[in-house]
Amino acid sequence: MSGPFSTIDIAATGMGFAKYWTETISHNIANINTVTSPDKEPFRARMVVATPLDTNGPTGGGVAVANVVSEGGDPAMLYQPDSPLANADGYVHGAVVDLAGQMSDLILASRSYQANITVHKEAREALEAATTLGKA
Repeated sequence: MSGPFSTIDIAATGMGFAKYWTETISHNIANINTVTSPDKEPFRARMVVATPLDTNGPTGGGVAVANVVSEGGDPAMLYQPDSPLANADGYVHGAVVDLAGQMSDLILASRSYQANITVHKEAREALEAATTLGKA
């Protein structure tokens, strides 16, 4: 991206990415208590992968979602004999979600969104001031 609006455009891509990241984290946290029967795949947290846009320019071109991957690892076996999803031994699969990691990512996503809003606002104000130079 280049031109007088490139900073605004780049900040807008950052806000869009941070919004998607925040929504993904919210979905993960909302499903932290989701259980499944041991013969089915458990809920796995989704992680957003970023990719840079237009890396040929001197300032880059922003960011976009490259991929969304599921968290690996074994699900916790929870003893819930009263659950209709429990196996013969009374166990269900818990969700594969690291709450502490999700909360840390939520803080990062929120700060990223706030930083991009600040850049967007400052760039817009600078452009507005530049277009009014010389006017009486």
